[in-house]
Amino acid sequence: RALDAAGLRAALLKSGDVKGYHAEPNAKDALPPENTMEPDRPACTPITDAVDSKPTYAREAYASGTVMKGDLGSGGAVQQILLSSYGPGDAAKWLRELRKAVKECRGFKGAVGTGQEAS
Repeated sequence: RALDAAGLRAALLKSGDVKGYHAEPNAKDALPPENTMEPDRPACTPITDAVDSKPTYAREAYASGTVMKGDLGSGGAVQQILLSSYGPGDAAKWLRELRKAVKECRGFKGAVGTGQEAS
């Protein structure tokens, strides 16, 4: 069963869940409308959909947070986490396409919604 936004927020890691890591939900929306990315190779779209506010398969709900080990001043590592739920069958379709794209797209350039180029 797909989780709603509250269920996804509850599923995010919390500080103390993993020894040595600090976790917290994002204070701001992780996917504002301008957070889009268009790859120069269409076959790579499933990869950019992971961070795109307008993915091929629309998210029904999502929650985001960060996990950090150590602190930034001493070389700590920060990871972004995005948990999403999709309509019936959409998550399975996207994951199939993502697996294929990861094998085929070793590198690509993308235009982000702000007009900047990313690679």
